[in-house]
Amino acid sequence: TYKFIPSGVSSLLSVCSKRHPDVYESIKRYFDIYLISFGSEIVPLRQFMEDKNRKLTREDFIKALDKIDEKFEEHTNKLDENSKLYIDSGGYQLSFKGFLDFIYREFPVRYYPAIEKMTEHPKVDTVFYLDIPESRDDTYKTFREDNMFSFNIYIDYLRKKQNPFNNKMAFIIQFNSPERLDLWFEFLDNVVPHKPTKYAVGGLVASRASLYIRHPVVHWSTGLLMLLSKMVEHNTLYGDFHLHLLGVTTTYYLISSFIIIEYLSHKTGFKYDITYDGTSVVSKFVRGRKFVGYDKKKKTIHEISAMSRDLKKKNYDGRTNEEIILQLINEFLEDIGSNIRFNEVYDKERDTIPNSLISTTIAYESYVLNNLLQRDYLPIIRSNMDKLEKRSTSFLISIYEKTVENESRETIARLVKQTVNTLDYIDRILANEKVDLYHIFYRNDKLDKLCLR
Repeated sequence: TYKFIPSGVSSLLSVCSKRHPDVYESIKRYFDIYLISFGSEIVPLRQFMEDKNRKLTREDFIKALDKIDEKFEEHTNKLDENSKLYIDSGGYQLSFKGFLDFIYREFPVRYYPAIEKMTEHPKVDTVFYLDIPESRDDTYKTFREDNMFSFNIYIDYLRKKQNPFNNKMAFIIQFNSPERLDLWFEFLDNVVPHKPTKYAVGGLVASRASLYIRHPVVHWSTGLLMLLSKMVEHNTLYGDFHLHLLGVTTTYYLISSFIIIEYLSHKTGFKYDITYDGTSVVSKFVRGRKFVGYDKKKKTIHEISAMSRDLKKKNYDGRTNEEIILQLINEFLEDIGSNIRFNEVYDKERDTIPNSLISTTIAYESYVLNNLLQRDYLPIIRSNMDKLEKRSTSFLISIYEKTVENESRETIARLVKQTVNTLDYIDRILANEKVDLYHIFYRNDKLDKLCLR
């Protein structure tokens, strides 16, 4: 199964529940999993301090961490009876929001005990390992020491049998340069023998900080290959397990995961529970004023400008941008049984997009990623497994072209190359061949990109 979990949805729904309860009641029925982050609860503290002309101190940071329990109770109390909660560390958010000096030691020693307590709550489904983000000034020595500190705390928990923490913790495989592979291979050598049932592989977070990689498909597929190679090496390639993809930024990233996971399932006979999160589809709407719409007839993705100056412009089918956005949103509301309808995209009086529409857009994008893409693309991939076995580039191009319509042929060719080579590596690892995953990273000076060989 595949399930999209929109990041940040709990805070937006919280705003919506207070200001637009009618919209909240309609769309909250659609969500059954929410993701909250330690980072999103702490980051506003910095702005608060700056507004008071106070410098953020280590003591301020620790006090904020100690109040996470209150935030957790606040979120769980809002959930419906059958809803579940995913909890992320938010280390990436904290590192890029001025908290980098505080997270190396203070954060791990408080994060894991807090998470252990939270895993006892029946509504908590998954929690995530705390990997320490890397700054561009880090040496390998400091990066290793910082991550080893967090890992040693985690591994002590993992050694405890029959612990709810172990059943709900997803170990993260995430790095941003070939030198860092050594450390994660070392981690996996210690983790895999314990047979955890949840893992997470990084995409956006790793590639944004990377001095080498500019495309998240390389990162998440590399993490999967590392995990697969260690499972084969330790003879722990067991049945079904849960794999979470961190930071799904684009629909073609998701299509890549469909292709690669379906192929792995085909080769092993196992079924995998796949979840993925991301804010990109919504942040495009909120910040860049781009609405990501899905054409059900053509089965293609369209980025539609929601800028106030562009709303009356004609789009690909002759209608205005506003008409297309409102039709897609209102069709979605009808599909989920809501009688609410929107008649404008932009609130001219407030000079902004209404919060109620933003929250509904989160639900719509989740609807697209959870239902329409799976409904339209998974059957095509599953029924053409022979073409994947033969590495048919024409078949892969035909899939990617539908979801990257605004991208160049060069980008599509790169995606196909990465996918084909990932499938090759899967075959070689399952055949017990020794593979050198360091060669996944290489520089193409002309493109200034890194691709799979």
